[in-house]
Amino acid sequence: MTNELMINQNKVLSMWKDEAQLKTIKDMYAKLATQEEFEIFVQLGINTGLNPFLREIWMIKYDKGAAAQIFVGRDGYRKIISNNANYDGHIVDAVFSNDEFNVDLIQGHVKHIPNFKDRGKLIGAYCIVYMKNSRIPHYVFVEVTEYNTGRSVWKDKPATMIKKVAEAQAIRMADQTCSSTYSEEEMPDDRIGDHSSKAKKLNKALNIYDGETVNHETGEVTTHASNHVNTDSQDMVPANDTDHLNSITDHASNAPQFTFDDIKNTMENCSTIQALNDIASIISSMKISKEQHSDLTKIYRDRLKEIKKTEV
Repeated sequence: MTNELMINQNKVLSMWKDEAQLKTIKDMYAKLATQEEFEIFVQLGINTGLNPFLREIWMIKYDKGAAAQIFVGRDGYRKIISNNANYDGHIVDAVFSNDEFNVDLIQGHVKHIPNFKDRGKLIGAYCIVYMKNSRIPHYVFVEVTEYNTGRSVWKDKPATMIKKVAEAQAIRMADQTCSSTYSEEEMPDDRIGDHSSKAKKLNKALNIYDGETVNHETGEVTTHASNHVNTDSQDMVPANDTDHLNSITDHASNAPQFTFDDIKNTMENCSTIQALNDIASIISSMKISKEQHSDLTKIYRDRLKEIKKTEV
């Protein structure tokens, strides 16, 4: 591990032990969790070295009577497995009906030849994780029919989504550190909530003017002919985590330790659109100059474009 990575890792670990930071994390990512549930969340954060402010790990509890669930983002799972000394690489891909696909479960061999002329119907996805301490690699295959909701990103990018499910499950199989977690792609997105109010809050935070909207799943900033922001679109906020966004905007004022440089540096290092939106939603509560606000808005838009080019 390089010195820079060690420094970053130490910063993350210290964050999980800082009382002020823990209060902010609970307000933003575990609002309804009991103390016992939150302590489990904190311990998992320490064990995995994941950063909630980069959307690598978070907790959701939809109501006080339900059990809290811990979620890890794709980049969070990749970080966990990459830090495992026995990790030796992994492969993930989608399988279509016209592909040649054969699996030898005894030896752990997969033969997959895509038919790019005519892929046919999407069947599912597989992931293979190779570990130095295991003779047979960890293999998972998931069928798209089990997870595809037909809504939101699942409707437009089902292959991308089902690959995330397979990758999460295979990494959990290979590394038991994250065995008690889920990826958001594995859960149904039937808790839609009030899109209009969430969209208005984030648009206000980002200083998005009338005639523009941000698609929080694609990162695209669209200019409209009308003079009003389209806050009724279901694409304006993530369909599966509206409680999370609501808690951020409602409790942003409880995070006085965030400075302009904190937000700026975090935005520049965000690797997912959702993580970028989480940080951006704090901006409206910050006491910063107009110039700094403009700088953060520009960084947000530039980072969105970069993430869109690299996100698969």
